[in-house]
Amino acid sequence: MDIGIKKFIIRYVAVYIRKSRAESMEDLEKHRMVLIDLCKKNNFKYVEYIEVGTSDSIDLCPKICKL
Repeated sequence: MDIGIKKFIIRYVAVYIRKSRAESMEDLEKHRMVLIDLCKKNNFKYVEYIEVGTSDSIDLCPKICKL
């Protein structure tokens, strides 16, 4: 029975990683590796967007605006 849910094949994803002022660069790299491993496991092609110490406002975060 079709309940209206469509399945999509995901090929390309954005990996967005943002470091807050409280996090260390080590935390950022751990998060990055988890996401990259997930992409590799699922054969996703990906583009990384990394922001460090940007504003709390989305409008002032250039990478998320580009994304």
